Amino acid sequence: MLRRGIVAASLLLLLLAGGLTFAQDGVDAGSFARFGVGARALGMGGAFAALVDDMTAPFWNPAGLALTTGFHLGGMYTNKFGQDIQYQYFGATGAWEWGALGAAMVRQAIEDIPFYGDGEGEYFSEYQTLWLASGAVLIPSEQEVLEALSLGATLKYYTHELLEGRGRGFGFDLGLMGRIGFDWGTLAFGLVSRDIRGTQIKWKGTDHEPINHVPWINTVNLALGLLEGQLWLSAGADLAIARPGFTKLRLGAELWLVEGLALRAGLVRLADGTLRYSAGAGFRLGDFVIDYAFLPHPVLGDSHILSAEFSWTPKQEQAD
Repeated sequence: MLRRGIVAASLLLLLLAGGLTFAQDGVDAGSFARFGVGARALGMGGAFAALVDDMTAPFWNPAGLALTTGFHLGGMYTNKFGQDIQYQYFGATGAWEWGALGAAMVRQAIEDIPFYGDGEGEYFSEYQTLWLASGAVLIPSEQEVLEALSLGATLKYYTHELLEGRGRGFGFDLGLMGRIGFDWGTLAFGLVSRDIRGTQIKWKGTDHEPINHVPWINTVNLALGLLEGQLWLSAGADLAIARPGFTKLRLGAELWLVEGLALRAGLVRLADGTLRYSAGAGFRLGDFVIDYAFLPHPVLGDSHILSAEFSWTPKQEQAD
């Protein structure tokens, strides 16, 4: 019922509001994953929490799992900033009548880092991994204008390996998505609370065994679907007022020129006013999709992101 949707939205908004005033001591952690995943999403500046309906749903908004059909399997790779930083994503999702599930992994590896000082001439490596397990359900509604409303959650497990040290920590995300139909098009919305109350990364094997913190960041995203879904315009914000350095504004656009070819553009405004641009394209052939994104950086270097995804729907669902 619609009332259930209102209750779910209210609970999530309370979490979002709480995140605006919550602060923790400690060193920032998990920054490697805030780069984002999926060439489609990154080509749109990460303004994707209201649109995600593919194998990246466990990362961007777990509620998007319930808006997928059948099964999705895919991954992403980039040499981040062209600096030999290997950055990967793998994801799999499945949707059934009762709901949807997803699992994913984000991994960053930096190898052969040179020692300086006493260890000069030797090398070490750093590995960071984020494991995600997600679930989502559709919230029933009697309102015809409300095409879909879904609620999802993600359990997260961070690992960080550096020299003899090992960092570990569990986190939790909660997301809400909906789509409202109008004569002129579709209004989509997404709300996500990430690493609720701040995820702790506890270290072992180091001198002091510190506890670092992944910041609690909340995302609000609205998107307009026009031209029967061929054009999407999206705008959103990552809000962390207690940690203002993590606040971002995001804009994105996607245009399907023909049935199997899309162009994308994105813009991100950082907390200090710096602007970051992105662009991308997508090619769809039946159940197979290849996406590309280009993220320039004036200091660190450019990133070229390539994603691929395969989806299939059981014959019984196709018949339905």
